[in-house]
Amino acid sequence: MTKRNIILIIIIVIVVIGVLGYFIYSRFLAKSDEITVFLEELGASVELDFSEVRDAEFNWSSIDKEVLIKGKAVEVKSVAEDQYLKVEDYFNQQGFEQDSYNAVLGPLKRASGYTKGEMICLFTVELCEECLDEDSAIIDNKNDLKVECGFLSTETSFSSEEALKNLFQEKYNNIDLEITIAEERGNYARGSISFKDGFGGMFLAFNNNGHWQIVFDGNGVISCEQVEEYEFPEDMINDCSYIQTIEVKQGEKFPVHFYGDVLSSYVWALGFFEQEYIEFSPEDVSFEYTGEDNRQAEQSYYFTALKPGETKIKFLLTCCSAEKLPLEERIYKIIIK
Repeated sequence: MTKRNIILIIIIVIVVIGVLGYFIYSRFLAKSDEITVFLEELGASVELDFSEVRDAEFNWSSIDKEVLIKGKAVEVKSVAEDQYLKVEDYFNQQGFEQDSYNAVLGPLKRASGYTKGEMICLFTVELCEECLDEDSAIIDNKNDLKVECGFLSTETSFSSEEALKNLFQEKYNNIDLEITIAEERGNYARGSISFKDGFGGMFLAFNNNGHWQIVFDGNGVISCEQVEEYEFPEDMINDCSYIQTIEVKQGEKFPVHFYGDVLSSYVWALGFFEQEYIEFSPEDVSFEYTGEDNRQAEQSYYFTALKPGETKIKFLLTCCSAEKLPLEERIYKIIIK
């Protein structure tokens, strides 16, 4: 091989390496830098003391699947209740659109998904750990904020089992666990969950437009009212039962009782009843103290059965203000003879 050919080969190799280097930079590093710049500008704009930009992974839901996103994140702890509005305004000003598949709205935690071109961001607002007392009542309205951003990639997608395992690990603070799907039919799944310490139970899950959600998990009796709105196939929940089935006679007055701490912010409120079958007045509610310290009380709702048939009464557990979503629902099946 002549000296000229050797030089030519070296030049070609250098060009190829340069092209590959530019591709790698433009495909990966430049995008990573773009996210870093965006998050830094976000912190400066909203004037919140966000942490330094760090590497992060987060789940992103779409209409038909969930994907694992590798990107960047910033966070800030214990900020005033309304400060998250600054972050939401910034996303709107930058031309991002909200993504309904990644929206979560709960009494203690909320999340919003944002998209702009290929960039996606997940913004999480969660009540700070120090904001709840021992009875889980809110004592301070401050939030922890987290912004996670990346570029949508379909290279890594979750199977149903992986997606559900991630949900359970998030629910149980990343405790080691394993899940097994015994039956998956359409948007419905039933299976078992086992923890490293040997404990476990069964679960029911529902896939809402590609986004799995846990409907029930535990060792107790499956509550029919907890699962009925999801319309599971009957043979998948044939072992469910109502919290209570009450049999009464036409014209009879009957109570539904609740017990709790009178100083707690949690309250059971009447959510639904059919006036065709049941008569109720706000005056038909009573409180009776049951503890020596007058902290424990029995709250009773009294109803009158109007005509024969089957109906339901729903109660909602609320907390702190009327704007909060119910934390729990209880449905009582009423059989009037």
